[in-house]
Amino acid sequence: MPSVDAGAAALTAVPPVRLQFAQKAFIVSGGRLLLVRKAASDPFHPGRWEVPGGRLEEDADLDLDDHIRREVWEEVGLKIDPGPPFHLWQWFMPDRGNPGGQIRVVAAARRCRR
Repeated sequence: MPSVDAGAAALTAVPPVRLQFAQKAFIVSGGRLLLVRKAASDPFHPGRWEVPGGRLEEDADLDLDDHIRREVWEEVGLKIDPGPPFHLWQWFMPDRGNPGGQIRVVAAARRCRR
């Protein structure tokens, strides 16, 4: 019968799933929704249309409002007023820094005003 120590070693061999947080800004003006197109060089979804936003930078983003403001400013050069979240979802993606590992991204959609 294997020892408890042998079982513990087998459990640690599974690559961990890292958790990240993202936000997307839904900016509607004149009945139109602002979309941006991902670069052809994007490693996951080249050329895909989506609303502006992205993942939280733990060292740079002091709060969630500043995070979504930074993302929108970087992507489209607009200053926005973030509203409350109206939808949450998640997805998994490969962890490029950890072969075989995954990143679980939890995201919030927010209606924002210019």
